[in-house]
Parts: sequence; structure tokens; C-alpha cells
Amino acid sequence: MDLFTATCGIHYVLDQGAEVINLSWGYLDTMIIDNNGDTIRYVPWVMLDALKEARDSGVVIVAALGNDGLKLGEYTKFWPASFSENWDNVIAVGASADTDGMKRVRFSNWYDKSTLLAPGERISSVVPFVTRRWNSSNNSPIPLHFPDGWADGSGTSMSAPFVTRAVALMLGKRVPTNVAEIKTRILGGTPGFDPQSLINNW
Repeated sequence: MDLFTATCGIHYVLDQGAEVINLSWGYLDTMIIDNNGDTIRYVPWVMLDALKEARDSGVVIVAALGNDGLKLGEYTKFWPASFSENWDNVIAVGASADTDGMKRVRFSNWYDKSTLLAPGERISSVVPFVTRRWNSSNNSPIPLHFPDGWADGSGTSMSAPFVTRAVALMLGKRVPTNVAEIKTRILGGTPGFDPQSLINNW
């Protein structure tokens, strides 16, 4: 998948009236200073309009934080999850090694201050009978076969849907005055990720 295809997907679900969007993908961006002392930053400009449309429409975006095992901050970003630093409608999710979201998995990116964690290790998920994973060493796809139609996976891409589901259930129960209310409630809840408590107390 490329950013243009991802952007088309965001526009599509916005046209369908989505209230929450899960983005279980992204890419790492480390700040580069060129020879003139200027900053080079690979912000996903191609999809910025789609993300702004979602923000302006009050749509919640839940984005995976990435699996590089890095502390994110001023010099290292993981797009589009890093929009969570300044946007009220974007919630970034890292991966925990336990069900209550208290212990970060080593591969999960995180923020120095606080990082929302959700289960992200050995999560069972449905998959197509045949799917392909990209082999970066020889730049070719590797066909993978899943005759049972499911497989275990690990990563922040597996964590984000747990939060997306909680947001969807919260929206189904009560519409907030603004999306910042949902983000504040999720990030300011009890230690760890307790979706049942979030929904019950919403």
C-alpha cells in the first residue's frame, strides 16, 4: 500500500459517514538537517487534506505507533500517529505485552511522557486465505498461506483496533460535545487500558 491509496481509503470512509477510523499502519520519520542547516521532514503531505477533513468533521482517528522500539519526540516521528501530539482527534496506540496495557512490548514505539498501550502481542486475527508480506531484502512479495483463515500477529497494528472498538462503543453510547472529550477520557483513565471501565463510565 502507498500513501495515495491510504488517502483514498480515508476519503472513502469519510464519505460513508465514519465516526472513527483505525489506521494500523504508518512510517518512521527521523529529522534530517541538510548542508544548509534546514530541516528535512517527511510529513505525509499527500494525505494531509484527508486527515484535516477528518479532524474538521469531528472524526476520531486511532493510529498505530509503529514497531521500531524507539522513543518518539521532536526528532523522531511515526506518521500519521505523531499527529496525536497536536491534534485532539488523533489517538496514538502502542503495544503492551499484557491484557491490561501496563507493560510495553520492546518492539513498540513510545513517547517519553505517556503512551497509551493496548494488547499487541500474539493477537489472533482473521486473514485472507492467501496474503503477501513484502520482503525488503530482495524487494519482492512473499506469499503466505492461512488455510484456517486466521493467524496470530504482534505489533501496534494489532493494538490500535482495541482502542478503535472502545471509541466506537463510546460514540454509540453518547455523542460528545467534541472529539477532544473522548481523547481526554481515554488518555486520562485508570492506569492501563480498561475499555470496559471507559465504556461504563462514559
